[in-house]
Amino acid sequence: MKTWHDYLHEFVMERVIEFEEQVLPKNREYKALQEKADLLFRRILEYLETKDLGFDYETAQSSEMNLRSRLIYRQGLLDGIRFTQWFDRLRAGAPCKEEKLNHKRGRR
Repeated sequence: MKTWHDYLHEFVMERVIEFEEQVLPKNREYKALQEKADLLFRRILEYLETKDLGFDYETAQSSEMNLRSRLIYRQGLLDGIRFTQWFDRLRAGAPCKEEKLNHKRGRR
């Protein structure tokens, strides 16, 4: 039998996957950093002896990962706030709709 912790863990994992698949690809800043990292990597392959390109690549890659982490953290925080509000209303006996959590069941 699944525990509350199991369901919460599944929800968090599904949200991260959903976020990575649906939100990050639409984020212009993230896409620009991803494209820059890809371009620099191709240039590194062409000019392996150039040390500056390696540094630029690491910087672009780090910026992309940093932005990704910040966006996922922000979305998680917002989801947590929405969940808390939903749970508080549920505890108070107010009618609540599950879709307010923006959670799609059955998605992996």
